[in-house]
Amino acid sequence: MSVPQETKRPAEKARSAGGRLSLQDEIRARAYELYQQRGGQENRAIDDWLRAEAEVRQNRGNRKAA
Repeated sequence: MSVPQETKRPAEKARSAGGRLSLQDEIRARAYELYQQRGGQENRAIDDWLRAEAEVRQNRGNRKAA
């Protein structure tokens, strides 16, 4: 059973459409998720990007170690 597209996170939508995301695309998708979680509050793009970058790099490192 597949999950409807509208319930998937942006990164999952992009992955299911074309396989693995590039590092930059994965960070971009996660930063957008953070932006949405804050209710679309403006002027925090750099904070979102840096947090997303740290999370994605950590997750990718954990996947390689497993």
